[in-house]
Amino acid sequence: EVCDHWLYPEFSQRYLAQCGTLSVVASVIFSSSRPESTKATIEMLEKCVGDATNGCVIEGIHAEGPIIQDRGGLPGGESEMSLSDFKLLCSTMPSMKVMTISPSKDAPKGFERIKHLLDIGVRVSLGHDRQASESDVLGALKLVGQVADASDKKNADNRMHSTHLFNVMHHHHRQPGLINFLMCDKLPAAEKYAGCEVPTVEVIADLIHVHPVVIQSMLSARNASDIAIISDCISSYDPGKRLKYNGRTIAVRAEGGCYLCDQHGKPSTTLAGSTVTLADQFFSLITYFRQDVSTACLLLATNPARVAKIDDRVGSIAKGKKANLLILTSELNTITKRMVHGKWLDMGPHRMLRPSFGHL
Repeated sequence: EVCDHWLYPEFSQRYLAQCGTLSVVASVIFSSSRPESTKATIEMLEKCVGDATNGCVIEGIHAEGPIIQDRGGLPGGESEMSLSDFKLLCSTMPSMKVMTISPSKDAPKGFERIKHLLDIGVRVSLGHDRQASESDVLGALKLVGQVADASDKKNADNRMHSTHLFNVMHHHHRQPGLINFLMCDKLPAAEKYAGCEVPTVEVIADLIHVHPVVIQSMLSARNASDIAIISDCISSYDPGKRLKYNGRTIAVRAEGGCYLCDQHGKPSTTLAGSTVTLADQFFSLITYFRQDVSTACLLLATNPARVAKIDDRVGSIAKGKKANLLILTSELNTITKRMVHGKWLDMGPHRMLRPSFGHL
């Protein structure tokens, strides 16, 4: 059961480190049919934050919901939660770094839940929203300036982020949705856009969730310092493997995607996750998208750490940071050694996947 992975963090931490991911912000989803499991998962993660004894270090929590408009592959949840209940939920996650929230869902409430996230210093990540109108998006973006003006922390980093660009979002050439805004490096110099800073973006670059031509478009459109590459990895690469996801069956297909299955057990076209890791995407960025090593590291480590507000300790090699290092072969196909918090892990070599265009 994928939803229960973080109830047994030692396994996931060892597996992630073996595959080259040395720190992680653990994603939590909010299923209305499994509230006790979600509560137990949060409690377990909070106990493990910062512990470097099991390999990959859990640095905090990314809450993917519950205030979301379009679920995609996510299970049903309580998206109409009151502000008081929302504040209570947030209080159970003191290590929450990022929360995904749909602007069209919070707009009718005056963006009260987004305002609360800004007040408590959690990174607001807009996403899971095919319904968001231009006014919904602008209403959310303008909150950042309002909170900054009212705060004593003049240099507080409140810039918004966006969850898995393109997936579960809308684009239109005359009625702009989230994608239209997120593909802009800057907004037009018009009064209606004054005070709005375009959010940073993240992309699942496994060549399955997003077509490589679209990935290339995004890399061309946005400044490299505003892009984070994520994996959405929920399983090892084992074609034919079956798992449960909130009680629903998912299947791993040969190209590396994890798909929800229909009532007959046949994989549908709805993606629930991936099997491709960050290290696998390091190869793709350099080989297919012609990024140099420094830029690939920026996209995979430095930028994600800044988005998650953990760049004071990880994400780059610098004095005073935690010394998380990977050593790869020059062919970029094998991880040979891993250092976490300045100590070498006792793990053997790991042969990386090489994501391909073969399924397209």
